[in-house]
Amino acid sequence: MSFCEALTITFIVLKLCHVIAWSWWLVLLPLFIQIAILFVFRGPDISPSENK
Repeated sequence: MSFCEALTITFIVLKLCHVIAWSWWLVLLPLFIQIAILFVFRGPDISPSENK
């Protein structure tokens, strides 16, 4: 489990227990950041435009 996944789960639990009153986009922001990083660094590796 990565740091971003653990942080996302922690934020979700805190949101559902009414400890934090953040909006859902802010609670899920670590997940969005992890997905963005995945696309930036892994996107060129899985690009279908490299047909040889």
